Amino acid sequence: MTHCFRRLATWFGACLWLAGCAAPLPRIVTVTTGEQTKVVIHDFANNRTFSLQNVSAGSRAEVYRQGAGDLDLKVVEDQRLQELLDVLAAQGMFEHSTEQPLPSARAAILVTQGERRMAWSRPLADPANLELIRAFDESRAYVLTVYNAATAYHSRKISDQDSAGLRTAIEAQKAKLEAQNAKQLKPTLPGQKQ
Repeated sequence: MTHCFRRLATWFGACLWLAGCAAPLPRIVTVTTGEQTKVVIHDFANNRTFSLQNVSAGSRAEVYRQGAGDLDLKVVEDQRLQELLDVLAAQGMFEHSTEQPLPSARAAILVTQGERRMAWSRPLADPANLELIRAFDESRAYVLTVYNAATAYHSRKISDQDSAGLRTAIEAQKAKLEAQNAKQLKPTLPGQKQ
């Protein structure tokens, strides 16, 4: 139960920091208007990537147009990305970063800005680095909070190969639910088995 409260406190803290309710945070990376700044989570274990980019570096229309590329990329306001970078600085990302993720990393948070590249790899579990793992995991949660709050408008056709499997799964689930609902709604006469 304590773990649940700790996790809730972490998420609540993220919301307060990102809303600007906390004391000023350290600034190590500054988002510059017109210059692309990206924050990326690489989950190497599941081969997933979640990317955030500042809006002044490329309009939403440019990023989300048909065939533009990275479907896991979301565009956020420059100020929102700056707040996130400040939270990552407070968590210690930049003092633990390297130019590339470590080969043993199962996950990494990357910040790129121009030629500058900073990667914070999640360390392997060891009793000596539990605080660093906690800081990394909280930082990943902060990035995902901003990512999940942003809406992406990628242009795709329903017939695209990736969405065809999703469409089939949705239709199968819909048919299953309709069959269950029909069975539950079917009137039963006295003495009749369901």
